[in-house]
Amino acid sequence: YNLIVPYSKVRWGLWNAMTDREKAFNGGVLLHELKKRVRDALEGNNEHKLVIFSGHDYTLAAILTCLGVYDGVQTPYATVLAVEVWETEEGGHVIRLIRHHKDEDLISYTLPGCQESGCTEEQFYSLNANLEMSEDDILDKCNETSWPDFAPSLDKNVLFVLLCVTILFTL
Repeated sequence: YNLIVPYSKVRWGLWNAMTDREKAFNGGVLLHELKKRVRDALEGNNEHKLVIFSGHDYTLAAILTCLGVYDGVQTPYATVLAVEVWETEEGGHVIRLIRHHKDEDLISYTLPGCQESGCTEEQFYSLNANLEMSEDDILDKCNETSWPDFAPSLDKNVLFVLLCVTILFTL
């Protein structure tokens, strides 16, 4: 037990030490989808008032890391991360990110480059845009990588597809 607890703390802390490429592979597709859903809602292209994604603590760590607000601590089970879109009195919009768990106080994140009250549309869309990846982007990036010939009996295209599918399922 004495070794497990410190390792767990180190493991969760490693999210903030990732390169941009690692962050993009871990949470870039979800970041892209999140921004797309907000944009669709604001442009009236989505008839849904509420969209729900389900994931794990690693999913939350990935998206919070991509958004630049992850604290390196494992999120408790049954944590809710919500993206709120508010219309201002001036007719603009503010996007807020909040986290809730029954055993914690509500956490309202101040995203990098945004005010405490939230992000404008422009601020939100430009936030870590270099980390966004569509599903096609991630498949293209997987094909760019040259892999050593560690499994000569398998076709390399099969290995690429297996790797990409594995990455997509872990998001």
